[in-house]
Amino acid sequence: MKTKSIIFIFIFLISLSIIPIYNIINHKAIYQTDRLERVRDSLFNIDLIMSIAGSAGNFVGISSDSNKVFFGREKWLFLGDSFNHSVSKKINGSQAYGKEIKKTISVMHGWEKISKSIGVKGFYVVVGPDKDSIYSDKLPQWYVKKESTITSELINGCDFYINTPEIVLRAKKETTEPLYFKTDTHWNELGAYAAFKGLANKSAKNREKLTWPDSDLEFTSFASEAGDLSRFQRSARFLSDVDMKITSPSVANLHISVSSYNSGVIIYSGKNKPIESPSELLLVHSPSALNKVKVLWLRDSFGTAMSRVMASTFYETLQVHHGRTSPEAIKKILLDYKPDYVIVTVVERDELSKMFAYDPITVTH
Repeated sequence: MKTKSIIFIFIFLISLSIIPIYNIINHKAIYQTDRLERVRDSLFNIDLIMSIAGSAGNFVGISSDSNKVFFGREKWLFLGDSFNHSVSKKINGSQAYGKEIKKTISVMHGWEKISKSIGVKGFYVVVGPDKDSIYSDKLPQWYVKKESTITSELINGCDFYINTPEIVLRAKKETTEPLYFKTDTHWNELGAYAAFKGLANKSAKNREKLTWPDSDLEFTSFASEAGDLSRFQRSARFLSDVDMKITSPSVANLHISVSSYNSGVIIYSGKNKPIESPSELLLVHSPSALNKVKVLWLRDSFGTAMSRVMASTFYETLQVHHGRTSPEAIKKILLDYKPDYVIVTVVERDELSKMFAYDPITVTH
């Protein structure tokens, strides 16, 4: 490790020494201004050096900002602790968050109760495990997690939670294909579909009369750009990744339309494509979906990889980003929309925040 650190520092210092020369050659703006401040800023612009440092960090396995991103085994990148204390929560274990867990269990029972009171047939929560919860074998030696987890306590306290950690870990053992991106925080469609099958099984056990996609959908691997963690490392231009996508015609060739729920304006119409984290309320229609039902889908970015199979399963889906919408607004949307089903997807590190800490029953303002 000492040798790697020396190499990293050496590359960084060399890059620092040549950056003014590089900027003189490549930044013509230096010659087009007579303001000293602009000349100085152009000469010592360190965007390139940060990219070089990041790529050097990739080579030796050293993070440029370990609070945002850190290296695991085989150059796997993982999210740092500055994002909702995602690392600390696992190292400390569920015992350190007993009060918060108890509150969230009560709150989620409140959301289920108010949903059922307006005729909702099924209320489910799918927690998208953090990558370090699934790929523990890729974590560095210093990262030692407690066996007790916040997610497991929530699952034990709420029978409408899907046991996604167990389901996705089982799926990981059954395939050699990746379920998550190596350079990104998110799961791919193969990982998301494993969790989705868990949702289908839970619904079937509850004897709900829903039709679900074939369990053996076809997947194909594709080369993809490096993900969000590589951007934290400032080295995305030097990395690539592998994506797993559903290629079964029943999902991939489905026609969908996406419109603004508030204005009714059609945003997209065409072949089934992933829906990124919605910045507004989005209504997705799938005329050929398996079930003619309305679903309120309270989601976050982990819903993107699940969005195509959701569209193939449900005729109408109202997508709401629960992290960008106040819990009060979510409650109003629920009461106004009156869906047949409510499905909540949330990444593990956010499972105690915002709507998961807001009691819709007792809070009336």
